[in-house]
Amino acid sequence: MRILFPKVWVSKLFSGTINNRTVSWLFFIVFLVTLVIDRVITLIKFGFIYTDIDQTVMWNGAYDYSRGIFHEPFFYGQAYNYMLESLLAVPLLWMNIPVYMALPISTSFIALLPFVILSLFFMKREKYFWAYLSLAFPVLLPLQYGFLTTISRGALQAYLFIPFLFIPLFDPKNKKNITILYLVSAICFIANQSSILIIFPIWIWVFTNHVNSPSFYIKSLLVIPFLILDYYAKNFYEIHPERVLHVLSGLNPNIHTFLASLKITNHFEYLFPFNPDLGLVYPLIFLFLAIFAISKSQKKEFWFIISIIILLIITLSIPKVHQLYTNDGLFFTPSRLYLYLPIILIISAYLVFPKLPRKIVLVYFLLVICETVFITKISRIQKTIAESISESSFPVAKNQDLIARTIELRQLTKKFNLDLIVHENSASWDYVFDSYVFNPLSQNDIYEKEMISVNLNGDRRTWLYSNSKYCKQILLNGVKIDNSILNEFDHEIINQNQIIIMNNSLSVFELFEKLGLKYGNTTL
Repeated sequence: MRILFPKVWVSKLFSGTINNRTVSWLFFIVFLVTLVIDRVITLIKFGFIYTDIDQTVMWNGAYDYSRGIFHEPFFYGQAYNYMLESLLAVPLLWMNIPVYMALPISTSFIALLPFVILSLFFMKREKYFWAYLSLAFPVLLPLQYGFLTTISRGALQAYLFIPFLFIPLFDPKNKKNITILYLVSAICFIANQSSILIIFPIWIWVFTNHVNSPSFYIKSLLVIPFLILDYYAKNFYEIHPERVLHVLSGLNPNIHTFLASLKITNHFEYLFPFNPDLGLVYPLIFLFLAIFAISKSQKKEFWFIISIIILLIITLSIPKVHQLYTNDGLFFTPSRLYLYLPIILIISAYLVFPKLPRKIVLVYFLLVICETVFITKISRIQKTIAESISESSFPVAKNQDLIARTIELRQLTKKFNLDLIVHENSASWDYVFDSYVFNPLSQNDIYEKEMISVNLNGDRRTWLYSNSKYCKQILLNGVKIDNSILNEFDHEIINQNQIIIMNNSLSVFELFEKLGLKYGNTTL
């Protein structure tokens, strides 16, 4: 018996099914904790350490929102991309969490939310393997996926609302859920158009259950108010064209783009488990699932998956989707527009294989793989970060460097009672960073008056130019002025890169005209 007992015990352990509720939730907690730790390490090693120039604009959005100021409806300087990540970070700023930490936390929360909620939906239906897979999948994805979904840039905004689409997904026959489908679909699409990759398949799924239902078609009118609101938000820039620095273009599909995109290998990079380059198998997997579904007469499942394939083909024809920036690497990869694929893959696989055996051995197998990948990823995270930063030409900075320079500028601000700092933005990206981060990084430094920190020209925060029209004490940071011109003004030279114009009596626009410089939006 001493010899047989272990064999019997091991046999029961690996051949049984998950029937005990306590055991099932214990596994859930283990997978969830692994997911959270994986993200926390990503934040500590990457998200809290590095930022890029677009993220600092999001910092400004959060800083403004935290003070109840809403300058523009979208990402400053462009007529698209609501800054929902900035809005979500506001409570963190109120708790005095630094902005360079608050934004990555906000983005990471949004990034993990659909996976956790999807897992809970599976748990409720006792689909335990699928519940655990939903939590394990982000951990199995490459390190670069974690970096990409820590960067605050608006690519994940619809993730915040997608969990509501799981209601009609898991209960498509309920007519009440049609209302949820349309309302949430409208919000998701407005938040991020790439979310169509998950909206449309779920719409098809619900539609196949209500083909003959008049209410399904009538309720489609529910999306109109949201489209109207989005129209008026965009109309802000029709009224204020001087505030637009970047327009949304290249949206019309064409055959030339489709043919050219077939030669691109990084459409879905970083989005498939284990290897950053395995994303290319996504179309093949969806094709396999579609073929399997139709072979098993799963017509509704077939149309669900076929709709995904059709959408992928269409996206390959859209120039904007495949707009490449030389050597921008992780920070501007085309796959940032396909971040919805991991979730839709899990859902597709579940719909085709809903009755996957509940053998506990599958869960153990998944857990071992998950933990192994997790440990492997963490062991090489520093090397991967270094490679991702070094191979990118996109403007990236260390937060501690930005903090150090901000402290120096703040000291000058107090010493000379400055009203305005104008940063050069053609000689070095450092000055552009300094312009955008000055106020967000100074949020806890109480100063007797509001400071304006702006680029010499082309700043996304275009209102700062008019707000700074009359300023007496002005710091020129990185701006070079000929001495013969400079001597006409009361000034003090701090060093070769910093000059203070003192007791200025001209309007700032007139001042810079006399200095021989263009001050303001270059598109005006």
